[in-house]
Amino acid sequence: MAGEKSARRLAKHLGRQVDGACPVNTIGTTGARTRAAGRGTIGGAISATAIGLAAESGRSLDELNVGQLSWLALVPSGFSLTKASSQLGRLQGPPFAEFAYAEATDVQIAPGDKYTTQVQILLADGRSLVFEVNTYRRNAVNLEVLDLLQERCGG
Repeated sequence: MAGEKSARRLAKHLGRQVDGACPVNTIGTTGARTRAAGRGTIGGAISATAIGLAAESGRSLDELNVGQLSWLALVPSGFSLTKASSQLGRLQGPPFAEFAYAEATDVQIAPGDKYTTQVQILLADGRSLVFEVNTYRRNAVNLEVLDLLQERCGG
């Protein structure tokens, strides 16, 4: 199971089998938060939030907003995104987006900055999901989740 601890947590929240899971963010927020946390300053955390909001506001209308922090869950029939609190990452409510693997026409995975990997999922209806995942050091397990997503979407 990819992202085993996260998958168990999401399975309990969603009430169904989850084969892989990881936290996802709007492009620009993960690296900014990680760098700010490394400096240990409150101003850095505020800057990270401002960078995330700026990155989010530049998206196109065809992009689905994953928000500052959401959870990607891979289930046997598809994948979903569930919002989380920005402070502790606690899951909030049912998934706000669910897709069958067949709905994804392309999954592109590319290195972001030192801390992240960026993902773009193109959907058959013309929309796209664009997000980043922290893959630095102990979060390298998130790459397994992304590989499983790409494999199941036929990429």
